[in-house]
Amino acid sequence: MKKREWMLRAERSMLVAMCLLMAGCGDGKKSRQDISFLLRSGQEQMQKGRYREAIASFLEAKRLDPEAPEPYMRLALIYEECLHDSAMALHYYRRYQKVEKDNVKKEEVRGWIVQLEREAGEAGEGRRTATLPGEEASDGEAGTAVPGSVGSNGPSDTAISVPIEESLAYKDLQARLTSALSEIRRLKAQAEPEANPSEKLAEAEQRVKKLQSEKELLAKNLQNARADVLRNQQTVLQEQKKTDTLRNAYEAQIADLKRGLNTGETEQIARLEKTVKTYAATLSSLQKVNDELRKENASLRSRLRRAGGLARRHTVREGETLKKIAAYPSVYRDSKKWVVIYQANRDKVRDPNTLKPGLVLVIPPG
Repeated sequence: MKKREWMLRAERSMLVAMCLLMAGCGDGKKSRQDISFLLRSGQEQMQKGRYREAIASFLEAKRLDPEAPEPYMRLALIYEECLHDSAMALHYYRRYQKVEKDNVKKEEVRGWIVQLEREAGEAGEGRRTATLPGEEASDGEAGTAVPGSVGSNGPSDTAISVPIEESLAYKDLQARLTSALSEIRRLKAQAEPEANPSEKLAEAEQRVKKLQSEKELLAKNLQNARADVLRNQQTVLQEQKKTDTLRNAYEAQIADLKRGLNTGETEQIARLEKTVKTYAATLSSLQKVNDELRKENASLRSRLRRAGGLARRHTVREGETLKKIAAYPSVYRDSKKWVVIYQANRDKVRDPNTLKPGLVLVIPPG
């Protein structure tokens, strides 16, 4: 790609950026809009031959985003093509290479650098500074010497001082650019609330209609609720009257029954009540006798066990041995007494350590 084609492509990209700028974006993209505006402005100044103003715009764009490659390329092109300052052009070409991510473009610019270094070396330019056409360099605007420039293996990126940044013209232009950007933002902020008033009016009318329909619905629901409350109150009153009528009728029937009972029936009821009391006393006495007999039976069984008169039985479970059975709390609580169980079941047990599950053993009293 030739450098002139590069400049034409940059000009087209600036047109697209300006269209996006006029369309308006969010606050998060203002920096990118400012850079696009500055590049476009610098390009226009460059075409008009106002190189100082163009350089000031490109430098301001570089300041806003030091990682953007486009400002460095514009500066390099204006120094090489318009001001014929090889040292400054090489400086910005090298800065462009550091921030550009596209390897193809970086390789292409590398070839430009090699060619420009060769041409500058043959011309013996050595240390050169940028003096704008039609203007004389003064103390505040003249460029300082570039240590290690083309004559001494190229300019150093860290040692180069750009004199235009310190000039009064640059500062004045920077102030005017900042003021213009602020004015653009202010106009956009004023224009945005007034955008599409018909749509906002339609939206407000639709919202009012929605609120009116909701109000009518609420009024209808409230009227229905009041009617339900009145019906419920009437139902409660009717049910209460029915309850009072039934209670009065039952009380009258009970009074009639009490009056209808004669003296003989009253005596019979008294006898029955007395009999029930007698049966209850007898049942309580029998319950006490039963409890005493149970206690006596338990005492006799305990005495019989101690006397050795009762033998228990135990069904062998999986994994049990005579020692394990003898150690059970319900047997002897002592594993050493397994011999007692073995002697009582010698006809059933061949190996004390191997018992068949389901075998019923006799457990002699301990």
